[in-house]
Amino acid sequence: MPMTITEKIFARAAGKQAVKPGDIVNAGIDVIMCHDVTTPPAISMLKAHGIDRVFDPGKIVVTPDHFQPAKDIQSAQLHKRLDTWAKEKGIKYYYPIGRAGVCHALLPEQGHIRPGEVIVGGDSHTCTYGAFAAFSTGIGSTDLAAAIATGRLWFKVPASMKFVLNGKIWPSRQAENPASLALTTSQKSTLPAGSRTGQNIQSLPPTRMRSMYPRIQ
Repeated sequence: MPMTITEKIFARAAGKQAVKPGDIVNAGIDVIMCHDVTTPPAISMLKAHGIDRVFDPGKIVVTPDHFQPAKDIQSAQLHKRLDTWAKEKGIKYYYPIGRAGVCHALLPEQGHIRPGEVIVGGDSHTCTYGAFAAFSTGIGSTDLAAAIATGRLWFKVPASMKFVLNGKIWPSRQAENPASLALTTSQKSTLPAGSRTGQNIQSLPPTRMRSMYPRIQ
């Protein structure tokens, strides 16, 4: 049976000819997204273990996101720590205050998301990048620290679910509405990789298609 796009992506990233759902793979990471909430704890973990490196300054994208502009002193301190770390490590793609934005809009708009890549970020909505034929997923600060240091993570290759959406979305509805419906009507939607097709999908611009992915992939 031919591999799905997710399986093909993991096979490439793990240096294997083929993978199947349930396989555990040690995959190379193409892009890591870091923002102001989950990255500072990851930095602390690395320092606590005496790790003072990043695996590739050109594959890490850093931007303040949740608390910019800073809402209080604690938020400003998070920004300062992120800024100091990004400059110390020579992060190539650092978007400081003034150039920062919503991380999940910023990365695609700046050309950091490409088809066929493995992308992780310290945020649960990182999976929005699946709209660009990449595999992307959110991770916690512990896995974020490991990815920053090594450029690799273990993954369990997920099963895939195919969603066929025909017809048109009503003008008063958003793209996430059929995504929510698909999840609520499915009994096997725990940790799948979602594949979407159909007339409905073909009519959606990428800006609307992205809103379907936080809930499914």
